[in-house]
Amino acid sequence: MCPEGSKTIEVNSLGFKFPDGNQGQFKMQCEVCPVGQYTGRSNAAIWDCITCPDPVMVYVGGICTCPRDQGFREAGEGCISQDEYDALVAGQHAVASADELQV
Repeated sequence: MCPEGSKTIEVNSLGFKFPDGNQGQFKMQCEVCPVGQYTGRSNAAIWDCITCPDPVMVYVGGICTCPRDQGFREAGEGCISQDEYDALVAGQHAVASADELQV
């Protein structure tokens, strides 16, 4: 099994990635995911590198999370700044009902 941040690939005896059109013996090998990508939870595909759903998110301990130490927190599938969150909680953003919206 490959370490966190790496994916599994198959290579032949010449080091070509599978499938390369050649038949022969293949072996498993690890390949580091590109910066900003990871292989996901243990039940995710070991063959692919994926990105977190929000560009602010970081991959820590097997999950994508918002970096609270940098002033972000979770909001749905993404992150918002702590300042935005505080303003929403304090009611500082205007809220309109659907009836009040002009199209």
